[in-house]
Amino acid sequence: MAKLPPSTCYYALQRYTRDGLKFVDRRRNNFFKAWGPRTKLKGPVSEYLLNHKVLTAWAGFSLVKRVHELAKLDVDIRPDTLAQFYKRNKVRYVVCKYQY
Repeated sequence: MAKLPPSTCYYALQRYTRDGLKFVDRRRNNFFKAWGPRTKLKGPVSEYLLNHKVLTAWAGFSLVKRVHELAKLDVDIRPDTLAQFYKRNKVRYVVCKYQY
């Protein structure tokens, strides 16, 4: 019979109840599957930011200006969060060049 400290049992039961009375596999190889992605920009806000019309209208804006525009919509984020969102969704600013 294994002797477990009472604190180990206590925290295991707390985690079990916090996870909705189900076992969540938190092994090292399964770390990202245990928790959903931690992103502030999801759902309708994500769809709005990835909309072609919005991207075209905001093409000349800096990240700070885009954050101010989002603040008008009650979305509070930082410029680096928005930059990571754009990188994750492969949104890039491409300068059009003419070559003769």
